[in-house]
Amino acid sequence: MTPEDVVLFKVLSTREKDLEGAAAILGHLAGRLDTDLITNEIQRLTEEIEDHDVQDRWRRCESRYPSDSH
Repeated sequence: MTPEDVVLFKVLSTREKDLEGAAAILGHLAGRLDTDLITNEIQRLTEEIEDHDVQDRWRRCESRYPSDSH
């Protein structure tokens, strides 16, 4: 499992604590994560999981640790 996978799982969770954890990983590994891969996977999951606002959770996560790549 990669750090990108962990971020995705935490974003998919419904707990705020997990979203904070995903944001912490983004901050800790800034510049070393493949955020394009995460963003692409978030877009795919948004289409597949209609009853969970995956896109909003990802935006909230990113807003805590903005990346230079976006």
